[in-house]
Amino acid sequence: MKAWMKNLEKYLRSLVSLTRIRFSVDKVYQTAGVRFEVLCVVNKTEKVEEVAPEIIAAARDYLLSSIALLQ
Repeated sequence: MKAWMKNLEKYLRSLVSLTRIRFSVDKVYQTAGVRFEVLCVVNKTEKVEEVAPEIIAAARDYLLSSIALLQ
């Protein structure tokens, strides 16, 4: 019976851990969504002819690190 309880505790701990990870992933998606909406509004109100290469590089690095969190 004790082995069964230990397995149950282990399962519940892993479930809590997965729930925390899922919450973090959801926050990343929500943050990315808000940033995208802000970017769309800024682009509509400002005339931007060219995006600086360092901004493109920073956005690419951010997206790659966000994807790495999901895996």
